[in-house]
Amino acid sequence: MALLTEDKIKLASLRFLKSHYKFRPRVGPTTAHFDMKSEEGIIADGHLYFVTEEGEQFLATFEATSDQIFEEVKYKPEFRILFWDSLAAGFIIAALTFLYGFFKNQFTIREVGWPMTLSIVFLGGMIGFWCYRFLVKGRHRYRYIYAVEQFKRYHADEQWIAISNTIFRKPLRLKGEDQEEPEDDFLEELKRQCVDFGIGLLTVSKNESVQMLISPARKDVFENKRRMIHFVAQNIKKGKSWGRRLSDRGRNGLDKIFGRSQNSTSLQRYRRSFYKQVLICGVATALMSFLFYKELQDLPMNYVNKKDFEREVLAKVDSGDIETSQYIADSNSVLQEEGISAPYLHVETNQTPDQEKEKIRDLDTWKINLHAKTGGSNYLQSEEEVYSTYDCERLFNFDQELFLIKYALLPDFESAKKELGELAKNKINGNILWLGCFEKQKFNYAVYFDLLHTDFMEAGQSLKVYQDRLEEARFTKTELRLVKIVK
Repeated sequence: MALLTEDKIKLASLRFLKSHYKFRPRVGPTTAHFDMKSEEGIIADGHLYFVTEEGEQFLATFEATSDQIFEEVKYKPEFRILFWDSLAAGFIIAALTFLYGFFKNQFTIREVGWPMTLSIVFLGGMIGFWCYRFLVKGRHRYRYIYAVEQFKRYHADEQWIAISNTIFRKPLRLKGEDQEEPEDDFLEELKRQCVDFGIGLLTVSKNESVQMLISPARKDVFENKRRMIHFVAQNIKKGKSWGRRLSDRGRNGLDKIFGRSQNSTSLQRYRRSFYKQVLICGVATALMSFLFYKELQDLPMNYVNKKDFEREVLAKVDSGDIETSQYIADSNSVLQEEGISAPYLHVETNQTPDQEKEKIRDLDTWKINLHAKTGGSNYLQSEEEVYSTYDCERLFNFDQELFLIKYALLPDFESAKKELGELAKNKINGNILWLGCFEKQKFNYAVYFDLLHTDFMEAGQSLKVYQDRLEEARFTKTELRLVKIVK
């Protein structure tokens, strides 16, 4: 027996639909046509129309597919769209990774260098690309079926796909038949998409009998997002307005760039373009470029080699050179400030003088060793992590008591410098004090915060400030102590 032609499937399907809708209440006659076409080029193989008792227009359309044109209902993998969607997801994850590091001050260019920063961002993007590709590759979006995609382009109350029952590699399973043998993969995908998009599915046998496999959804699954179009017979040609022609030219130009078919009869003409994904990648790239530029601006201005600088500092210590105690300057070039009497930090306290003296007596006391060798290794750290040094002689010039915010006592200079590095990662500057300047000390170096204070209350207020900063940075060691320095 010869294969079913498309025309025979159309006739059989239209007879079935007339019978299917004959008990629907209506006003006036039912109109049915074959081979209808819209101004936009959308084709309906069958078109059935009547007016309901409520005065609403009811439209049912169907797409007929024979064995000769089976590609209308067999899906084609959308590898190109899957690639661009995955790439857009990868760019988004890469941009979010860069944004997180920028605001959390982690794996920044200043901290680990630009090659490592870009490697981390690239790794985040690759993880996003492959995870997205793996998780969504089986979705309908990436399995293109021409008949289904055409139905998505316009609104109809009910839409049907009518196919020959011999169109697929394995025979269709009807109700009551053996369910053990799996169906054709293409048929399974067609069924899934028909159910998800509310499309009915009919099969036509060689004797032109019709069976309904899936009924269309009574409720519009697209929630009125599809447009209404007007169908006319294909042999009637209607001219387009100049606005429509101009719009079509612009759309065709974009489609040509971003991969959609220009042929109005091609089965590929409803394939998705990828200009939105290109736009997302461009925005993500612009954001990452801006963050990269900002991090480059945040680099320290002094690019001193660390080993050379340490060698220079140690050479100065070994040479015995001391800091100059007096400087000659032109008084006219010195900025004169008068009336400055405020302390280093503004202090408000309810402590009485007696309470203040009682607290001072409870502090640890370090006594300056007036016979300590000059050229000692005391280091002050600037915001750019550059150290300046001074020796014990600087302490000899103070006549009053001094107060110091002690953070840690350490046995050697390398350990002290390591502590400063940990603090610097959280933008907390510390200083190193050589304890050879004092009598009877078990340790060699101390790490402390801020300056040496001459006022106890001022030092206490500064201690609270640093205590809070350490807790915000989640340091395990946050207990700070004041130390009194005397001659």
